Amino acid sequence: MANPLRSSITLLIFTGLLLPVISVSAAGFVPCTGTGANACDVCDIFEMITNIYNFIVFRLMPVLAGLLFLWGGVMMVLAGASEESYKKGRAIFINTAIGVVIVLVSWLAVNTVLVEFAKSTSTFSTGSWWQGVRCQ
Repeated sequence: MANPLRSSITLLIFTGLLLPVISVSAAGFVPCTGTGANACDVCDIFEMITNIYNFIVFRLMPVLAGLLFLWGGVMMVLAGASEESYKKGRAIFINTAIGVVIVLVSWLAVNTVLVEFAKSTSTFSTGSWWQGVRCQ
């Protein structure tokens, strides 16, 4: 059985190392300061949702998919005579490919819906639909 004190200390250290990264990366998500000339409006909410979704789809998903493709490929190559290990690696590979397609199709749907809703706001910047929501 694991020592609860050791687990707690490990969790605190991991959280302490991760929190600055989370707060720094959140700075790019919020497009407005909330005060003065750069006050937030409805369009900024749509832009923030677009920024978060684009981060997940174009920065996080490729890294995770690459690692899963690597893991599945290594399992397939190192399977040797083990049919079961080869099938597990192949399943990881196929499921990762299906997951990537699902994420990209969902980006297409969410981005289209966000752009259509944001067009009703007065500060929406017209442009190509694949660029997402941008406020003036």
